[in-house]
Amino acid sequence: MLYGSQLALNWAWTPIFFGAKKLGLSVIEILLLYGNVVACAYAFSTVNETAGLLMLPYIAWLTLASALNYNIWKNNRVDSKTK
Repeated sequence: MLYGSQLALNWAWTPIFFGAKKLGLSVIEILLLYGNVVACAYAFSTVNETAGLLMLPYIAWLTLASALNYNIWKNNRVDSKTK
């Protein structure tokens, strides 16, 4: 279930960020994905340590992608006072 849900969350991020341009929603979604991947890596490691360790590059990538996503959202918010 963890692996399938992280795949679904991964696939959902692209249309949210690029298609719908919902930057705030994409930040929430990628953070949910991040937590899911960490839980998946832990679950994998309880069965096979190597399988858990093989998830570390993915977690590293998600760390970078999450930081980029957050900064893009933060730097592109529209201030309601300037409207």
